Amino acid sequence: MWPTLGAAVRAAVRPSPANAALAAALRPTVTRPLAAPLAAATLSASRTRSTLARSDGRFIRYKPVTNGLRHKRDVDMDALGVWQGEPEASLIVIKKRTGGRNHHGRITVRGRGGGPLRVIRQVDFLRRTPGPQTVQRIEFDPFRSAFLALLKHNATGKLSYIIAPQGVKAGDVLYSYRTGIPEELANAEPGMASPVIQVGNCLQIKDIPVGTTIHCVGLRRWGPAIMCRSAGSSGQVISTSNDGYAQIRLQSGEVRLIHVRCVATIGSASNPDWMHRVLGSAGASRNRGRRPKVRGVAKNPSDHPHGGGEGKTKGKIPVTPWGVPTKGYKTRRKAKPTWWIVKERPRGKNK
Repeated sequence: MWPTLGAAVRAAVRPSPANAALAAALRPTVTRPLAAPLAAATLSASRTRSTLARSDGRFIRYKPVTNGLRHKRDVDMDALGVWQGEPEASLIVIKKRTGGRNHHGRITVRGRGGGPLRVIRQVDFLRRTPGPQTVQRIEFDPFRSAFLALLKHNATGKLSYIIAPQGVKAGDVLYSYRTGIPEELANAEPGMASPVIQVGNCLQIKDIPVGTTIHCVGLRRWGPAIMCRSAGSSGQVISTSNDGYAQIRLQSGEVRLIHVRCVATIGSASNPDWMHRVLGSAGASRNRGRRPKVRGVAKNPSDHPHGGGEGKTKGKIPVTPWGVPTKGYKTRRKAKPTWWIVKERPRGKNK
């Protein structure tokens, strides 16, 4: 009986011990280059740029050889000297994606799915370690809009990540005065700029002058930074009172009361041009773990209140798939205490 074609092919390509040893001897040895030292990290941080990319020193635009590249626009990180290589291995943690499912396997968050492996950088939002810390490099975080700054403590040599303030570069020395300002620095000479109030330094709000721009603002005493952490965001200290609270104006126009013992960092968050980037294609959004969104009028009436009907329909009140109004409907819970909000952000016609 003649063997089949599939069996003959499998027999021909089945590796023998002799062939395996020969293949191992002829296989080229590939050595992975070592990571660049921190001192020279900023010199070799750029990725290989495509020949289709053109930079104006601020943004990167692409030659429209495809429709996805026609309107695509990225922030030029090479011009900013931002490290785009591997992160610090001791400061990362792998986070498993859920695809929007809970432990029962049911979708609880719509529009999630796919995307790359999430290598989360552990950012120090507490900044409780005092002493000088030198900025090793400004680093790009693919899962965060603002840049990160890798710090190295001058005394202990410990590495840590913080949100990079706008204007901070490699080689700068930053301080954390969260536990208090030393006496020799507390009393600055009249007419001289305080060495404590420098961009990137971390202080309690009670030690920050009125009118100073801040970011990475905490909401609890000795707690981590919560607000103003995204790219280009910041707040401003309006006033401080004797009752232990300060008024902070946010970029949305809202004015909040925050305890003076809470933490804040001088300056604004880095990468303000993040808001001007354009993905350019649907595939770029899918690569980031975002699935397509279907309009409600294109669904069946069993799936959405806007669905169904013969042909196109108009005039329906905009609601969510669960029937909650989406325009002009107040969603803030009435039982939620809002005494700390001095002035609400403008909404609707008041914007």
